[in-house]
Amino acid sequence: MTSLSLRSKLALMSISVCITTFGVGGYLVTDTAREVLTLEVSQRIEFQTLAYATALDTHMSMLQGRIQDFASDGFLRSQADLLLAADGDDEGIRAQIAQHLDANKLPLEIAFRNLAIVAPDGTLLASAKPESTWSPIGLPGTSDFLPPAVEDGTPFIEIAANLPSLDRSRHLGTIVAWVHPGIWISDALRTRDGSSSEQEEAASLYLIDRAGGRLLIGPSLNSMGGPLDASEMVRSGFGLKLTGPGERSPPSTTRNFEHHLPIESNGWIVSVELPGDAVQKAISGLQSRLMAIGLALSLAACVLFLLPMGFVTQPLQTLQLAARSLAAGELSSRVVLNTGGELAELGQAFNVMAQAVEERDSRHEKAAAELRQQQVQLGFERDRLKAVITSMRDGLVVLDGAGKVMVHNAAAGPLLEALRREELQLTSRHTCTTGSSEPNACRRCLFATEIDSNSCVLELPGGTYEIHATQFSTGPDSPHGRVLVSRDISDRVSQDDRMIHQERLAVLGEIAAVMAHELNNPLAAISLYNQMLGTELAGNPSALENVEVIQRNVDTCKQTIRELLDYATVGAPERATCEINAVIEDGTGFLRLLKERSDVEIELDLADELLEVKMDEIQLRQIFVNLFVNAIQACGEREGRIRVSSRLDGGYAVIDVIDNGCGIPPDLQQRIFRPFFTTKERGDGTGLGLPTAQRITEMHGGALELVSSSPTGSHFRVRLLLHRTPSATQ
Repeated sequence: MTSLSLRSKLALMSISVCITTFGVGGYLVTDTAREVLTLEVSQRIEFQTLAYATALDTHMSMLQGRIQDFASDGFLRSQADLLLAADGDDEGIRAQIAQHLDANKLPLEIAFRNLAIVAPDGTLLASAKPESTWSPIGLPGTSDFLPPAVEDGTPFIEIAANLPSLDRSRHLGTIVAWVHPGIWISDALRTRDGSSSEQEEAASLYLIDRAGGRLLIGPSLNSMGGPLDASEMVRSGFGLKLTGPGERSPPSTTRNFEHHLPIESNGWIVSVELPGDAVQKAISGLQSRLMAIGLALSLAACVLFLLPMGFVTQPLQTLQLAARSLAAGELSSRVVLNTGGELAELGQAFNVMAQAVEERDSRHEKAAAELRQQQVQLGFERDRLKAVITSMRDGLVVLDGAGKVMVHNAAAGPLLEALRREELQLTSRHTCTTGSSEPNACRRCLFATEIDSNSCVLELPGGTYEIHATQFSTGPDSPHGRVLVSRDISDRVSQDDRMIHQERLAVLGEIAAVMAHELNNPLAAISLYNQMLGTELAGNPSALENVEVIQRNVDTCKQTIRELLDYATVGAPERATCEINAVIEDGTGFLRLLKERSDVEIELDLADELLEVKMDEIQLRQIFVNLFVNAIQACGEREGRIRVSSRLDGGYAVIDVIDNGCGIPPDLQQRIFRPFFTTKERGDGTGLGLPTAQRITEMHGGALELVSSSPTGSHFRVRLLLHRTPSATQ
């Protein structure tokens, strides 16, 4: 304010006085008028609410009394009793009740749109208008607002009263009336002269039921004259609007006026609401006039001081235009002011500032050109690096100091999945060189940014990966990051496993041949002399038991050598046409003594078609015998049951072997087809039965798999390629 001239100060002072005087005075006047008007409107709203509540309560009591009178009708009570005795099936009685309601009861009250008799169980017995889609509730008393009916699209109300028998000893149900709210309200609220004040027309009248439903009653229904049942406006529900609980009218900019009173006859509430905007019209007009006068005086004061102020505004406008030019990029903009004094010094200061900005902009432009050139070069380097990373067959993941992924390529999908799923346990394929046996040690060792570098072969979802981790610096004071490179070596591991397996088979074949040659002859001699010994000791039962033990162990050794030879040698089978169902039945016959001794029952559910395969019958029988023996041994001492079924599936025969034995533990199910692995006790199995059966099925284009296994039993499935389908044999 000290830099302004005296004329400018006087002009501002005059304008401020005008605005303050009329503003404060207008506020005091309008505030007083607002208080008086608010008190008067509040009293008028309370009186209007009381009048509405009294009229509606009186008329509702009259309607409830009318229903009570209808419930006292002896004809209705006697006919309803007869209809209930006939279980509601007597159409003649139903028609008499409907005709009586329609002719003698319904015309007595114009607000009633329909009448009905409802049985105690809620069944509709009779209705004055049977064609109506109205389904009465039948509860005594007055209901809340019900959804609009189909007939006219308006909400309606039910009033019901209990219907006793003639001797009042039994409850026959209820008599229910469907009340049209528009006719009831208009009949209760209509006046002789249709005049109303402006506030009454702006006020909103609501009926709120016990459930919170709000029925808006338009001003057109408050002063309806003439016969109500003949008024199309009333019958169509015009002026009524039903809203849900809590829904209110749009808020006004000022405080609303509202008053609530209950209706004693049915527990509803009458609410009259008046927007504050409608009340403030008179006051707003007074405020507008005061503001207009204050604005006119302010404009007059501005005009009086407009000419002297031109000497100040013109230099300021020149400075403003120059500043805008400078902001638009015209750094050579300068101003020349010949007014002298402070404005001339301001112009000189502006010119010095503009020159400094121009020099600094020149330096910045040169630096920006250099930065753009470096940015282009960095873009080329980034694109080359991105192309190299994308084309890598090995997975690449770069982590910052916090372990967040900064860069990765598509081949790093399994490694990223292991990073995201912290609950995934990472398992090293080889013995860990760090010697750590803590849980999840592989994850901490691989992803920890504080470790310099390490390598590991892990089993990740999707295969086996060789991962190399290297530490790198992200900044002088920042924690170290991590570079992870993963290579999928699943094929190499599979190839190594196959080579090891082939080498084992080769060694196994040599060992089997040597063992068969070296052991069969001694075993044959032992068996021969044991049989001779049994003949000599025919009269000594205790000694014969020892002979049987020797013979049983000799047979076990022969069986082990035979299974070993069968698995290790790949002999050329004698292929011939075999019928699978016949081989299965033959195989169960071989095991008759074993299953009887073990108390095991074998159920056969074989296909009706001929399932013929082209393979060695002995090898085919060996598949099923191995499965049957394993199933019998799995049943143990329990009462065993083995179900064998065969069916046709396209060009394959599917054979299912299901037992109720002890099952295979989940952690051992992936190892049961490995040679020499067995879940049986030592001496009860060689671990070659299932591998041999699987090898035979695969040699003939089939498959053997474990479908499921649990403590309640196991399910094995054999698929064999058919020599010809049953349709071809017919």
